[in-house]
This record gives sequence, structure tokens and C-alpha cells, in this order.
Amino acid sequence: MLRISTNSDKFGVDVDEARNLLVIAGQLDITVKGVSFNFQEEDEPNLDDYLGALTNAKAVFDHQQ
Repeated sequence: MLRISTNSDKFGVDVDEARNLLVIAGQLDITVKGVSFNFQEEDEPNLDDYLGALTNAKAVFDHQQ
């Protein structure tokens, strides 16, 4: 599982770094099963935040396939 960052830089990696990690995982014969993200309660995410996070998660997941 790869965690990508959202509107907070506290947890996860950005999309480009996630892609790099997928390449490294493939070289090490490690299968990444999914992509996750998390919003901190104090970030007060809105619909645009969720749409952005889902779009980024899809981009990372599509890169893996």
C-alpha cells in the first residue's frame, strides 16, 4: 500500500515520488496492492480536496498497471 499526500504534507508522498517508489518496488519484485490517502480532521477537507486526492490516487494506480 502506498500512501499519497493530500492537502497536508504530514503523511504520504507526492504523486511523482509515488511513481518512483512503484518503479523501485517493481525492481525489488514487491507488489503494491493499492493507493491510500488520509485527511487530517483539522484540515477540514472539502469536495475539491477529495476529488483531487482521488484523481491523484488514480494516476498513481494507473501508472502501476
